[in-house]
Amino acid sequence: MSEPIIVLGSGLSGLMAAVVLKQKFPRQDVINIEKAPQSGGLLIGHRVLGDRFDIGTHILQETGRDDIDTVLRACIKPENLIVLDSAVGDVAATVVGGGICDRFGYPDVLSEDEGLAKQILTEMEMLPKAEPSFSTKFKLRHTDFRVISRNWFGETATTSVTEPLVRRLFGEHNSLSGFALELCNATRLGLVDVNKWEVKAPDDTFRARVAYPDQRNLPIEYRHNRKSLYSFRGGSSDFVRGLMDLGFSLGIKYLTNTNVNSIDTARNELSISANGETTSISYAYLVSSIGPIFTRALISGVKPVESDRVVYRLIHIVLDRPTNSDVCYAYFHDFQSPFFRITNYGAFSGREHDERLTIEVLGHDDISDSRLLDLTTKFLLEFDWTKNCSVVKSQVVRGMGGFPIPTLSQFDQYYAASQDLESIKTRSVVFGGVGSEGVHFFQNEVLTHLLDQLSFIS
Repeated sequence: MSEPIIVLGSGLSGLMAAVVLKQKFPRQDVINIEKAPQSGGLLIGHRVLGDRFDIGTHILQETGRDDIDTVLRACIKPENLIVLDSAVGDVAATVVGGGICDRFGYPDVLSEDEGLAKQILTEMEMLPKAEPSFSTKFKLRHTDFRVISRNWFGETATTSVTEPLVRRLFGEHNSLSGFALELCNATRLGLVDVNKWEVKAPDDTFRARVAYPDQRNLPIEYRHNRKSLYSFRGGSSDFVRGLMDLGFSLGIKYLTNTNVNSIDTARNELSISANGETTSISYAYLVSSIGPIFTRALISGVKPVESDRVVYRLIHIVLDRPTNSDVCYAYFHDFQSPFFRITNYGAFSGREHDERLTIEVLGHDDISDSRLLDLTTKFLLEFDWTKNCSVVKSQVVRGMGGFPIPTLSQFDQYYAASQDLESIKTRSVVFGGVGSEGVHFFQNEVLTHLLDQLSFIS
């Protein structure tokens, strides 16, 4: 191959694809092209308050594939690599009314209303048996969340628990996808105590729908064995630097601040612009990690339909002392709270004293940034983790472009774009990224799917 291999996009999957291809074809030029000023996407996080904060919860988890996980681990120097057992890196909680249930991160119906939990469980036991997973990914993400919830939990749970949670975050949008339940961490419910759960445990459907009431002591036969990975020095952003350092050592060329104007798959050529100049570049193979909608736009000129979004803000906080909690992140399942999720870095960063927190907020445009900081301080003074702590400094950072609302129309666009790309697919082009096949959205899904596609390059 005389022409280079070009990888579009420098999120985790794009950076990984470039490394894998360069290792596979060491004599071949590999070029990674990124529109933004720096590589890494969301994993870069924010540099504020004299420290680095992640955007949301980005504790990388092993994929279970040696070819991927070996590279991820190699990105971080051994003295900086934090490897957490699944019983540690996955510790989540749920927050209701300022109190916290740290037995699991799903809605804790039992503690809030034992009668309601019993009613939901009775209805659930009358539902048809289902697959031992929440649902197939495609069905879940292309079906109205209320239909998914009714089929999974029953009418009472949908009316009393899941729909209010989803509506709190995403408003009265019609036809929200079942993916909204995943984002709310409401794919299981806390309905029973440990003894009852263990009696029912042989039923795969029950285990898939009802949370185990003591996550730290989940029986080993029900745990996954994938480790969580983090960097002591710079958090998730270090994986970006590590992948790029590896890429530089292999000879990969990285182009940032470079816009791709169009892709001509018939001529194996793309038009790019950088520093005010436009040029054409030919390729032997093209790997797109930017998702089907944007890839299709570059190939066929079909403009993406603007997706519905809500304002997305992150409140980064430094306390005067660590929380001393082992919970990595907690979901707010309070119907009245403006907060979405809190990340507790001290639980997983490996630092001896880590006083950082991040609280995410979706929507609530009527609350100003200054008022949001006031509400945060008040909440922390009453919250179980932090009632003995003081806020040293805090800052609101707005997520660029907002948070995409998981509507069915958005997911249908991903699928339609993926189908269009399949119809024009050639031996020299590989497509991946968020929304590919109308299914892949979470980091590990996107990563493994794209690397699966690389097997077609030979």
